[in-house]
Amino acid sequence: MKTSFFSIIILCYSCVVQRSHCRSANDFLKDVFSLDDDDNRLKDELSCSTMECQTAEYLLKSMNRSVDPCEDFYEYTCGLWVKDHQVQATKVSWYQYKEAEKTIMNNLKEILEDENVDDVLAPAQTFYKSCLNSVNNEMNLEYLKSIISLFGGWPIDTKEHSDKLRSLDWMKVYVYMEKNWKIPTILDTGISINYMNTSQYILTIGQPELMLPRSMFVNPERYKTQVNAYSELIAGTAFLMYKELGFGPSPNRNINFGDEYADEIIQFETQLAKIKNSGEMKRSEKILKNRVMTIDELQTDIDSMSNVFHVDWLKMFGLLFKGTDVIVKKTERILVKDENYLKSLLRVLEITPKRILINYMSWCFLRSMLSDIREDLRNLAQDFNVVYTGDVKEVVRWMDCVSMTSSYFPYNVGYKYVNKYFDKSTKEMATEMVKNIREAYMEQLENLGWMDTVTRQSAIDKLQSMHEFIAYPDWFHDPLYLQNKLKIVNMTDSYLMNLEILQTSSNLKKLSKLNTFHNHAEWTMDVVSVNGYNDVYSNAIVLPSGMLQLPFYHKNRIQALNYGMVGLVVGHEIMHAFDDSGRMFDKQGNRRQWWTRETMETFLKKAECFVQQYNNYNLTVLGNQVKVNGQMTQNENIADIGGLSHAYIAYQKYVKNHGAENRLPGLPELSPEQLFFVGFASIWCESTTEQTLLNDLLTDVHSPGRIRVLGTLSNSVEFAKAFQCPVGSPMNPEDKCKIW
Repeated sequence: MKTSFFSIIILCYSCVVQRSHCRSANDFLKDVFSLDDDDNRLKDELSCSTMECQTAEYLLKSMNRSVDPCEDFYEYTCGLWVKDHQVQATKVSWYQYKEAEKTIMNNLKEILEDENVDDVLAPAQTFYKSCLNSVNNEMNLEYLKSIISLFGGWPIDTKEHSDKLRSLDWMKVYVYMEKNWKIPTILDTGISINYMNTSQYILTIGQPELMLPRSMFVNPERYKTQVNAYSELIAGTAFLMYKELGFGPSPNRNINFGDEYADEIIQFETQLAKIKNSGEMKRSEKILKNRVMTIDELQTDIDSMSNVFHVDWLKMFGLLFKGTDVIVKKTERILVKDENYLKSLLRVLEITPKRILINYMSWCFLRSMLSDIREDLRNLAQDFNVVYTGDVKEVVRWMDCVSMTSSYFPYNVGYKYVNKYFDKSTKEMATEMVKNIREAYMEQLENLGWMDTVTRQSAIDKLQSMHEFIAYPDWFHDPLYLQNKLKIVNMTDSYLMNLEILQTSSNLKKLSKLNTFHNHAEWTMDVVSVNGYNDVYSNAIVLPSGMLQLPFYHKNRIQALNYGMVGLVVGHEIMHAFDDSGRMFDKQGNRRQWWTRETMETFLKKAECFVQQYNNYNLTVLGNQVKVNGQMTQNENIADIGGLSHAYIAYQKYVKNHGAENRLPGLPELSPEQLFFVGFASIWCESTTEQTLLNDLLTDVHSPGRIRVLGTLSNSVEFAKAFQCPVGSPMNPEDKCKIW
């Protein structure tokens, strides 16, 4: 599902159950239906003290019912919502996930600002306060200066810093960034679960993320506006670093000295972009590029090449693991995620001056801190965001701080949230929903014609073995276990110092897991996240408490909407276990080819139908027609379609067990089955700046919301039947793509 990081992540009530907020619903519904004196009975029923009325009000405020649902179901479901939800202040996009995030952000703010401090929240609250007070904080500035000094200053100039440059070790700078800050530079190193044996952890080395999408670096003329804005950000930062903090060469030597460093950094980052994987590459192809070898084998392999930069890999990993009890030996196995990238990188580094390499890595650090140090640096970052994302509003600091605090203290904050805001009985009802959806998958797998018997049985075994993590971990009710999971650490008044303390501690804790046992049944996710997850290495699906709230879910509302919204999320994540990359991992999460060749070829042929269908969708962005990348979004599109189908089957099972549901007041023309599809589509109602939409089309593995609705439902026989769409209409084409 669509998410983000830091990535990662997050969350609302359409109408809070308070009479003072809901009394206007009668007037709203009266305007819609032109209620007359002969229809007083209906008007009396529309008292907004009921969940039915609140649900109807929520839908009616979103839907454009003047549109034929068989012509454009996105406009039918989301037309009024988009009109009434233009991009909000501080946001470059707004959609239902953000509505939910908004509620949780306010809830967490209340928790973190509670004056009744206890041991659980104390470190999180101190960190939160340091974040709020970070900008123009003298302690922060001094700490930043001390860090930049480790790199020899920034930017380093050949003429004025030759002595410092000679004494600098690029490897130590790289490891410091990786271990103390986990900031991507030229590589991404660490440990992960060993996909060949998921009960173990393994060393990894792979590609980093870049500041801009890869396509912007490799097509600078097409994206000249964005690249120029990035250049101005670097140059402006260099000037302010000298003017305000005394770093870098004297600008008197060259009035445009910042531009020189910006050009060098962008040229270097462009070289990295050119050797990175293209967005066209399927996930399964990326997985196949992975290779496991020992550090010694890696060293021998690289040393046999000519014209490459020399790296002592054992030394580098030794530095990375310093501070843990792990002693890395040359026989230690390492997962190289893309050997071609690694070798190409070493060729690039061979012709790159050390000054440029260190300047680039230092820039990677600085660009991640611009909004946290000084107001003038934050303004530079905001000017860049105006061009890059279309964001023209000043960032509200407390929102960033709540998000950061939650990410570093997930269980401290999550435990408090669940106890204060989450209805525990919701977990039981959601568990029943997941059970019904799993049974729907099982029934279909048992009768899936294109899978042969061997593959089908393995798929059934994988589904039966799948772990499920719903709402929050059970150990939230176990005080002793909870105490071991909570993060208790001394915080200071310096936000940067706190960041380094927390990030270093987190990284060292993770690195210490090398050669230890990985527990597939352990909850490791953020409980307040508004998203669903599929953990391929644990063969697990995750449905956090953040997802089990309005507008997605409420235990007392019509279940057709709950299944159409959260049920879709559950079905989507289960589907990932059997998509183009999930098919490469067995019931234990180990990478293994458990599909027969015949079944695999049939699947790929069917999947190509989706690639071609979504390739034909395009959107007008910044005056240009931009196509959806059907290859890049393939797995997510298939998961949407398969997930929705199984959620619908599960809903029918619910009705069979509990009885048919009533129609909503104010929406008598819509059956519960039709409301199921309205619920699905309403998840993807979105408003976004064109700049952000462009970035999503270039980098996101998910299709834009409008396309997710049109693409999914135009392939759904159940949808066409529910709305009686004529064959050949836009929402019911004669030719459909189908796998599950």
